[in-house]
Amino acid sequence: MKQLVCEICKNIIDEVSICPFCGADIEIKIDENTNWEILITTNDIIEATNIKGLLEGSNIPVTILSQQDSTRMFTVGNLAIIKVMIPFPYFSEAKELLNIINNSNNEQ
Repeated sequence: MKQLVCEICKNIIDEVSICPFCGADIEIKIDENTNWEILITTNDIIEATNIKGLLEGSNIPVTILSQQDSTRMFTVGNLAIIKVMIPFPYFSEAKELLNIINNSNNEQ
């Protein structure tokens, strides 16, 4: 886990969404030069959104790039590709988290 400095109270903290010392919201900053990697591709926006929520809940920045067209009330089904993208520095942590979730779902 990366360590940050809270911009409000200047304490060194683990990468969290709220500073445990002063309660300030911590914004994860991504440099515009950061390389984004594809974590998964799917054709299911619900699956992509669920994975995004899981990763954001673990303080991992994520974005979804979708080729689904929702403006014309139709979709191209399996031809519509949705990519869940992670900044490269977070990729291994995100992949590990996704593997843990998939393994626990397979055991049930």
